[in-house]
Amino acid sequence: MVESAPMIWSLAALVMFAGAFVQCTIGFGLAVVAAPILYLLDPAYVPGPIIATALMISLLNSLRFRSQLALGRLGWAVLGRVPGCVLGIWILTLISPDLLSLLLGGAVLLAVVASLVKSSLQASPRNLFWAGLASGFMGTSSSIGGPPMALVLQNEEASSIRANLSGFFVISCLMSLGLLGWAGLFGAREWHLTLGLLAPAALGFVLSTRIATLEQHLFRPVLLLLCTLSALFVIFSAI
Repeated sequence: MVESAPMIWSLAALVMFAGAFVQCTIGFGLAVVAAPILYLLDPAYVPGPIIATALMISLLNSLRFRSQLALGRLGWAVLGRVPGCVLGIWILTLISPDLLSLLLGGAVLLAVVASLVKSSLQASPRNLFWAGLASGFMGTSSSIGGPPMALVLQNEEASSIRANLSGFFVISCLMSLGLLGWAGLFGAREWHLTLGLLAPAALGFVLSTRIATLEQHLFRPVLLLLCTLSALFVIFSAI
């Protein structure tokens, strides 16, 4: 753990910048990249401040790709998100920080596996419901809610994936933040930490718009490697 508050913020800002850039480029990944490292810097960053920052990025991305938005077809996923969020809140009131570390690391490893799996999984109403439920549980408890939805939508066109993931995240982040506030898990300290993450995340969004033609294969293997290493580091630190 870094002791200097300015150093902690500097590292947190750098990590959030990278996470926002990844999410704006491929549709998800902000929490996958940022949550394990931010949790090590200060556990208070997870899940509230990351979710609040993801809300801003999702809003910006939704506006950017609004022509591809089709929120109507994601209704089943939103419906599934509701019980998932409740389960996530329940878990947060029960588990210890070490168990949360294991949950966080496991969620990141699941994201890596989901990114490597090639399947014929279709975005049917049933699959969207269960993906929404899993996303709600993972997103509210650990801030990492993208992998289930990304897996279900992976066979869609890239522009459609980015647009609809962003639209779904806007709704889901609002749900999670509302429940976290209701449970007393998102207060003044979490708001303060959030404010320090918004500017670097916005810079990540701006950078992504400048190099939108960047081929995904140029950074995807490195991203998956970094995600795997960060997840394993968090898991082993909790054991």
